[in-house]
Amino acid sequence: MDINERMKAKMAELEAAETKREALFEDFEGNKVQIESTYYENERLKLEYLLLKREQLQASKMNETRTIILSSIADAENINENCISILQRNLADAGHAI
Repeated sequence: MDINERMKAKMAELEAAETKREALFEDFEGNKVQIESTYYENERLKLEYLLLKREQLQASKMNETRTIILSSIADAENINENCISILQRNLADAGHAI
């Protein structure tokens, strides 16, 4: 499976997990523990997606020679790396293994 297919599959997995979590809010008091648990599961899925995005950006860079496009890729990489760092820190702070 190529990177784009893997990213689509991960996004579908994330969307399904978010839908499942939203349904838990119908009985907020009864599902508090599950709501918290699924929050961190969703954060981990987001991190996995961003790691795939990192791989995609690196592959894009290898096939590109135009300076303006390379600059845009570098900007996207910077944003992506910041998001990865934030998610990793938040998961670690909450005691969830990365």
